[in-house]
Amino acid sequence: MVYSSGHYLPAFVLTLCAGLSILLGAGAVLLAKKSQGRRLSFILGFSAGVMLYMALSEILPEASAGLWRSLGRRGEALALLIFLAGLMLPACFACLPPSFSGAGARRSGLSLALALALHNAPEGFALFTVALADPLSGIAVAGAVILHNIPLGMALAAAVQLDGGSRGKALAYALITGLTGPLGAAAGGAMAWVFEHMLIESTTAVGIPLSFAAGVMLAVALDELLPSARERGGRRLVLAGAAAGMGCAALSLLILRGV
Repeated sequence: MVYSSGHYLPAFVLTLCAGLSILLGAGAVLLAKKSQGRRLSFILGFSAGVMLYMALSEILPEASAGLWRSLGRRGEALALLIFLAGLMLPACFACLPPSFSGAGARRSGLSLALALALHNAPEGFALFTVALADPLSGIAVAGAVILHNIPLGMALAAAVQLDGGSRGKALAYALITGLTGPLGAAAGGAMAWVFEHMLIESTTAVGIPLSFAAGVMLAVALDELLPSARERGGRRLVLAGAAAGMGCAALSLLILRGV
């Protein structure tokens, strides 16, 4: 694969726009009136559906496959152990003293922001390297990334909103999370500059954070979002929201894989 030095800036700008698109989803939730009752129940169910589908059908399988290619059966075992560690992260936050960990929204929001950051950095790396080699393909991939970042932003804002977190805090989490994509792109640019004749991608380095991110996302969905959604609305409404979230996530992934 041949890189063109003239494509570095356009590829980085493309990755930056795709990463910051998570703010669109967060803004859709935060700019509306304070959600209460059945409406919030649906939003939380939707967010949980996105998290569950992304974690179990995309992120964990991708991480496990990457580690298997690098380390064989040991890689699969490593992916499982790191996934379980991520699954326990919200519980670790819950054990911290209130003066340190703050309200529940801070715990769930911080956990989810960490998971999305770990997911977005390798994604930014991949998008940058594709755009660097072929700008037209990079535009197509960026469009698909934007489509699936929007529901992830909604999930992050809903997690912060869950227990009364401020809009400013939710936007700050979304902004920092979105910027991890360009950070991954910067790493890709440095590697491409040193190794211009080849596409550098360490499946081990990518698989480890993705396994951890999948565990955190699953924990937040099961332990925070779904129980809270059930408290605020009926079971059918929660299931409808979760189904809508899974459908939205599945559609965005189908588009991403088709480009």
